[in-house]
Amino acid sequence: MDPLKAIDQCYTTYTIEDLKNDILLPTPTDHKYTRGVLGVVAGSPEYPGAGLLATKAAVHSGVGMVRFLGTDALNLLIHLHVPEAVCTTNREKMPTPDAWCAGSGATGEERQELLERILDEPVPAVLDAQALPYFAQSIALNGPAKSHRIVTPHAGELHQMLTWIASLNPTLWNEHHAHDVPEQHDILKNPSYWAQHTARLTGATVLLKGHTSYIASPENEEGYKLQAPHSWLATAGSGDTLSGIMGSFLATHHAQARTQNHSLSTIDFLRVAASAVAIHHQATQNVHRNECGGPTPPSVVTEYIAQAISEIFSE
Repeated sequence: MDPLKAIDQCYTTYTIEDLKNDILLPTPTDHKYTRGVLGVVAGSPEYPGAGLLATKAAVHSGVGMVRFLGTDALNLLIHLHVPEAVCTTNREKMPTPDAWCAGSGATGEERQELLERILDEPVPAVLDAQALPYFAQSIALNGPAKSHRIVTPHAGELHQMLTWIASLNPTLWNEHHAHDVPEQHDILKNPSYWAQHTARLTGATVLLKGHTSYIASPENEEGYKLQAPHSWLATAGSGDTLSGIMGSFLATHHAQARTQNHSLSTIDFLRVAASAVAIHHQATQNVHRNECGGPTPPSVVTEYIAQAISEIFSE
């Protein structure tokens, strides 16, 4: 059998029944802390909208609290548009969250320092965009991640991640792969393989985003694949929104595990990532309620996240 086809067969389609099992509903005894606290480091003076999209998506996804770590200007933007979020400029005064959502639009020296610091913290995290190069550099210098991460690259970002690892630690790269770093078009030809390969190389759960997204685990053979309902998601800001949903779900799952005195497994991280992609797809589809879709700005998609979650349990 073609080994690439064999790898593709390791990915199963994520279903509505899976989604019903993986979204944690609140109970009468829950409060904001048992529902999870998500820390967000996203956006910058250059890309303020990324922070707003990630934060708004997280709030609409059911997490107990969102703590946004920004600048004065970014915090004002968040306060005006997402009054539920708790904003601060000082990491020292910010309690440690149940999970981080970090990287979307987080450019500049100050945001870079925060991203590097978060990578050193033993807190589960969803890493996107600007956090991905720092994560790859950390893997190259320190080995596979010791605290679990969900990384969310598209093919171009994955090429950059693998380039960093191969350049900084060719021994590590050669232990896992005897060939050159794949170009973006090579990754697009075999996304299932490269998602799985990167998961095992880095020790992280890997969501390789695309029209069909592949989610691979560092320890489990099986992963998930999810196909978008249409192609209107190919727009700036979609990844920021997805990372906010995923961060919300991760914080809630980690908070529940903490209260029950157990740790999340690699399967849990896999399913958190898959459930977030599924809800993102459903929210996008709800914007127009037809098979072919239409323009779906991420700022509009955020308004449909809560409805998409509710509908899963009303069927």
